[in-house]
Amino acid sequence: VNGVTVTTNASFNAGANPLVLDGFNDFVDVAAGGIQVNNSGPNQVVINDINALNFGVGNSQIGNGTLTITANGAITQANRVRQVANAGQTSFTTTLNNSITLDINTNRFFGVVMLNTSGSGSATVFNGVNLNMGTSVIGAGVGGTGSLTLNSTAAVTQDPGTTLTVA
Repeated sequence: VNGVTVTTNASFNAGANPLVLDGFNDFVDVAAGGIQVNNSGPNQVVINDINALNFGVGNSQIGNGTLTITANGAITQANRVRQVANAGQTSFTTTLNNSITLDINTNRFFGVVMLNTSGSGSATVFNGVNLNMGTSVIGAGVGGTGSLTLNSTAAVTQDPGTTLTVA
């Protein structure tokens, strides 16, 4: 997809298929709206937004494939995001001075979670199951001042061979 511009709420349901929206997309990013994504099975979900991205339309339910979210702004949520058990890697990436805030306690990220911000960009994740962290860089770059907050209703672990770097 080259790019999708949505000026109202955006909801995508791919059934038992991949959901790949990796073009120059512009989804509404207001707290009362945003995006909802749903699929099932071992299928990837890839979302790219040229601005901020808010999971704000309704609860997102994702299969056990990989989840890759990239935004040229903050990544936030007003509704939960859930993966099924044995999910693939989960990656959230923002651009300079933008944060990742996924702080709803009913989130269920079952894959190894990777977070990437730069500058003053911070990351906060609340997970309702074990939280397994992968290689993450928070507040990267010269003068980076980002912070990392991890909360879970179960164990927080680090995947072997990975690094957590916080400026």
